Amino acid sequence: MPQDRFPSRKRLHQTRPQSAEAYRFRWQPAPKAADSTSATPAPTDSAARRRTSPAPEETLSPPLLRPRWVATPPPRRPGESLASVLVGANPKGAIRRISLAVRSSLDSLTATTEKPLVMVACSGGADSLALAVATIDLCSRRKIPVHTVTIDHGVREGSAAEAQRVADLCRQLGADEAEVVPLDEIAMRNARWLSGPEGGAREARHAALNRVGRVLKRARGLQVMTFYGHTMDDQAETVLLGLARGSGLRSLAGMSPVTMPDREEHPITVHPLLLIRRTDTVSACEALRLLPVDDPTNRANGPWRAADGSALRRAAVREFALPSLSSALGKDVAPNLTRTAQQLRRDNDCLDEIAAQVLEMVRCEPGISAYTRRPAKVDLDWEKLRGLHEGILTRVLRFAALEAGADAAALNSGHIDSMVTLVLHYTGQGALFLPGKIVAQRVRLDPPTEKGQPGLITPQPDAPIRLRFS
Repeated sequence: MPQDRFPSRKRLHQTRPQSAEAYRFRWQPAPKAADSTSATPAPTDSAARRRTSPAPEETLSPPLLRPRWVATPPPRRPGESLASVLVGANPKGAIRRISLAVRSSLDSLTATTEKPLVMVACSGGADSLALAVATIDLCSRRKIPVHTVTIDHGVREGSAAEAQRVADLCRQLGADEAEVVPLDEIAMRNARWLSGPEGGAREARHAALNRVGRVLKRARGLQVMTFYGHTMDDQAETVLLGLARGSGLRSLAGMSPVTMPDREEHPITVHPLLLIRRTDTVSACEALRLLPVDDPTNRANGPWRAADGSALRRAAVREFALPSLSSALGKDVAPNLTRTAQQLRRDNDCLDEIAAQVLEMVRCEPGISAYTRRPAKVDLDWEKLRGLHEGILTRVLRFAALEAGADAAALNSGHIDSMVTLVLHYTGQGALFLPGKIVAQRVRLDPPTEKGQPGLITPQPDAPIRLRFS
């Protein structure tokens, strides 16, 4: 029998035509009627058709979303958000852990808050993106409005378009409103001058989010709650940075799951993911086919540097210090640092409650300020302050300064120590000028000279002394 009648598989493959034109009759659709107004013929080869026809993914979603479907989107029930479709009724793995964490925060807040509105700070990274999906899913089921805010720092080329894509994705996922807030260049420059690149960007970002929250609260009459996507890894970085800088108990306590605002018009700050690892948020985005934004400024070798040219402190701790410490100790230190922050937060909250009660005990009737010629904002009994333990005294003085209107972000340990010195080690020093245009001074309430009688005020040994904030 001739061997050529039964060629091998290799020879048969070699005999197949390699050009797509040979199979054009098998898959090419029937040609349409020629259009007299069109001068350009329709492309016939596959490469030309790929160049001229849009991809199915791009017609369904923004570039940040990679859906599991190709031809048609999944079916939805009436009123169901895309986030609920992606998460599903019974999520698994990392998506389930994130969803349960967000649900726990919502349950505790909505039980005590009437008419809530959730504002999600979504930068487009894996942490905030996973938080946005879980929050939109749960809030849409509970009929709670969701407003996402994406901050455009304006420090990278194309950041405005990137922020707009993130907002479009949040809107497609089911957010009621998705807003892009560009930061003011002057505010960014001032913040960087005060706190460095990382701290300045963080302060400017939080100020912008608080401003948006105040506007939403006035416009809608709802209690605004701002959700941040900080994870356990971010908490560990915060504690380690505080230890390296010699910070106090308040800083070492890290971020609180819920922080009530100092002023009524400010939103409630919520961190639902403090017990969730960063690997979980990345895995959740992969499972949901979401493509997070990769911001090079968050890397140790990124374009932003410290004043001495070294890597930014938080980025260096994230990429160098924490892995090295875990390797040296033979265990993952992030959970242990987070547990330390939880223990210190309990102690800090207890001391704050005691200091708030003591503040009411040492408060006096405000007098007239020598600087403003108006009633002072806070007056404290100086003699009673001298009898307090220094650990309580520092907190009482801080609360008094904040009540008078001092800037909480700029009020640091140096200002607190100066006020303690003014109380415990007074040697005739003058007034203290605190951030926020607040003046703290020691005032002796000697009786005034009788009207029409010349002469200086005669000091009285038993005259009361006040620590006055004006």
